[in-house]
Amino acid sequence: MNKLRMALGDSSDKPLYVETIPRKGYSLLVQPEISNRVGNTYAVPNVSSGEGAEKPAAGAGIFRVSKSDLWVVLSAIALILAGMLLGAGIMRLWMNHAPSVSTPSLEFLLSRVLEKVFL
Repeated sequence: MNKLRMALGDSSDKPLYVETIPRKGYSLLVQPEISNRVGNTYAVPNVSSGEGAEKPAAGAGIFRVSKSDLWVVLSAIALILAGMLLGAGIMRLWMNHAPSVSTPSLEFLLSRVLEKVFL
């Protein structure tokens, strides 16, 4: 809670944003607002209670990504997929054009054994 107060420039002696309620917890003194500014990455849910409380805006709490961030992520995914396809293609070519290792035939092996036995 101290870090939050430091970030807000608040103090426990003269609270502006967060009030300490002894043996109970903390209370928010201000009404949060939802902003449509570009730098906002998430919406703050409405914490007021009672009959006069407004319903949260549709989509509140959903993570939002800017278009430039979306392009960076999609480009990275495309590069990874292209690398995988290229690697698979190279591997397929390598496997198809690899020199085949010939194994000696049974006839050749028998002739060698017979030569050693009779000669």
